[in-house]
Amino acid sequence: MHITIKLYSMLRSYLKDGENGVGILEFSDGAKIADVVAYLGIPEKIPRVTLINGEQKEAGALLSDGDVLSVFPPMAGG
Repeated sequence: MHITIKLYSMLRSYLKDGENGVGILEFSDGAKIADVVAYLGIPEKIPRVTLINGEQKEAGALLSDGDVLSVFPPMAGG
């Protein structure tokens, strides 16, 4: 299956073959957000928010062909 990955802010550096933090990755059926994060080499200790097709999901959420996975650091405002 193919997914579109979008990394934001400092996380962009983990996507080597993407442009401006966006790329297409291929994974086996049954892949989860955690599998993609591990594949990209993003350390578990880095806090992040993950969205599948615009909906916030946990690391164990399953991905489907054509999904858009967005990963960004948590934002704080004041």
